[in-house]
Amino acid sequence: WGSAGNGNGQFNSPNGVAVDGSGHVYVVDTGNSRIQKFTNTGGYLTQWGSFGKGNSQFYAPYNAAVDPTGTRVYVPDLTLCRVQVFDANGAYITQWGTFGHGDGEFGAPYGVAVNSAGDVYVSDNNVNCRIEKFTSTGGYLLQWGSCYTNNADTQDCGIWSICMGPGDNVYAADAGCNMIKKFTGNGSLVFRSTTQLASVDCEHGIFSTPYGVSVDALGNLYVASSGNSCIQKFGPGGTTPTHSTSWGRLRTLYR
Repeated sequence: WGSAGNGNGQFNSPNGVAVDGSGHVYVVDTGNSRIQKFTNTGGYLTQWGSFGKGNSQFYAPYNAAVDPTGTRVYVPDLTLCRVQVFDANGAYITQWGTFGHGDGEFGAPYGVAVNSAGDVYVSDNNVNCRIEKFTSTGGYLLQWGSCYTNNADTQDCGIWSICMGPGDNVYAADAGCNMIKKFTGNGSLVFRSTTQLASVDCEHGIFSTPYGVSVDALGNLYVASSGNSCIQKFGPGGTTPTHSTSWGRLRTLYR
C-alpha cells in the first residue's frame, strides 16, 4: 500500500516502521512530519503530527518503537534532539531530550527500541556515537559507544536503527561502519559482523550501509543492506548469527 502524497495512506519519504503486538503498523512519514497507523493489511486507521517544534510536532522523525503493552509509541526527532511519547492513537504523553553531549542529551537521535520491561534505547549519532538507555518516562540509565576509536568493537560510525531480540539483547545497524552489532541490554558486545564493504551482490554476512535491522518472534535476524539493495536473513541461536538466505540486487539504470 501507499503512494506519493500527503493524504491518508500516502507518504513523502517514509523512513521508519514499527509493529505492535496486535499487528498494527506505524509508519514514520518523515516528509509529511507525521505518524500514520494501519492494520496489518494496510487499512488506514489514524495519523498524528505536523511540522513544528511544539508537542506532537516534528522536524525530522526517522524511526518509531512500540512498547510491549502496545500502549506507548516512542518517536525520536533527529533535528529537535528529543523523544516524544504517544499513546497508541497518537495522544501526546510526554517528551525528553535536548541538544548536547551529556547524559540524556542527543546529537542526532535516529533509532529507538523498547525492551520487555519498558526501558527505551536510543541510538545517538552525529557528534555522540552512542546508544543511551532510559526508563519508560525518560529517566537516564546508562550509555555505551564512542567515536573514532579505530576499534570496531567500541566505535560507532552511525547507527541508524536498533531493535530488541530474545533475552532483551540489542541489535544495531551501523551504516557508517557497514556492520551489525549485538549487545546485551547493558551494552556489553556479544557479536559484530565484519566491517568489510559488500559489493553489488548479496554477500553472506557482509553489508553495504545497512540502514535497517529487525528480529522476529523466533529470533531470526533481518538486515537491510541499502548500499547493494540486499536483504539478508540469519537464523536464531548462538553468539554469531548463521546466514539463512538473501534476496534483492542492485538495479542499474542505463542512460
